[in-house]
Amino acid sequence: MTLTRRALRIELMTLLYQYDLYKSENIAFIPNFEHEEVEGFYFQIIDELSVIDELIEKNLFDYKLARLAYVDRAIIRLAVYEMVKTDTAKEVVIDEAVNLTKIYSNLDDEKQHKFTNKLLDNILSFYNDYEYVLFIDSDIVVPSNIIDELLKYADNKTIVAAAISNIPNRTADGTTPCNFMKLNGNRMEHMVKYPTSGVIEVDLTGAVYLVPMQCLKDGVRYDANQQGEDNPFCDSA
Repeated sequence: MTLTRRALRIELMTLLYQYDLYKSENIAFIPNFEHEEVEGFYFQIIDELSVIDELIEKNLFDYKLARLAYVDRAIIRLAVYEMVKTDTAKEVVIDEAVNLTKIYSNLDDEKQHKFTNKLLDNILSFYNDYEYVLFIDSDIVVPSNIIDELLKYADNKTIVAAAISNIPNRTADGTTPCNFMKLNGNRMEHMVKYPTSGVIEVDLTGAVYLVPMQCLKDGVRYDANQQGEDNPFCDSA
């Protein structure tokens, strides 16, 4: 009898759950395969596990992979493997992972399947055809052509920002403090003078900037900092 995709996923989920549980107790795990088709997939996932886990960690915000329950970790690892290493439609993979979570993990409040869905959606965005992400602070109003203007100077490794005055009702006139700074010794300082046209290189920016997807794939993230979350973002970039 042909093994269904659902049955294949359930057996792989169970094996990954067992692998993780045995590993946590420092016990060698010898898998027992009910269907021979499962064996190849299982060992491929184990071989890629460090890459899979790194991708999951990059898309977890204020959370750690180790905090997940064994069964949730197994479902998410399996889904990420399918998204990255197989031709299965990624939307189908996410739907199946959410359904498995509802069956084997979901609590009465349904939080876990929503968490799994959101996490996998974040990972999916890494593999869409978008080249850039535009970040705009919620209190900023920008011209309708801002993306076109920023794209003039963009490439796949450079964050490009628009100059925005830090003082309400003022414009970036060359002396008014703006949303970019230069490193002076060990301190970030606002530039006293700057050109009002063209491009300048800065060490820190914020408010409005265009970020290549490659930066996010490489793990560039916001973080807590006394000078603001943009500081570690630009520093890691």
